[in-house]
Amino acid sequence: MSAQAAIGIALAAYKPEPNFLYQQLQSIAFQTWTNWVCYISFDSPLAEIQNNNRFKEFFDDKRFVWSENEKPLGHRLNFEKAMNAVAGLGVEAIACCDQDDVWFPFKLAISFANYKKIKVLWRFVTCG
Repeated sequence: MSAQAAIGIALAAYKPEPNFLYQQLQSIAFQTWTNWVCYISFDSPLAEIQNNNRFKEFFDDKRFVWSENEKPLGHRLNFEKAMNAVAGLGVEAIACCDQDDVWFPFKLAISFANYKKIKVLWRFVTCG
């Protein structure tokens, strides 16, 4: 069996509600596709989350990369920052994750399978 391709997850956050953020991160951690890295770009102070013991498991999981912006970037630029950062980690595909998303366990697996189909079709269309 071949190794799973690396998928990057770009998550842009701004003052997330801690209980909901916990559910969101848990839904990412429980993906059936296990070769992923999630770059979380905070456009607000990260301290509330860092100081909450409930999030320790996510700070200990090296697949989660945390970043706090020095000054607010706004929604679009914060997402752009997260996407560029995760792209720089050598992933094959990027999944975007809004701060209010909770994913089903097969989200990455199904999304990547569809991405591969589209990629093959695109090659067929563009190469004749």
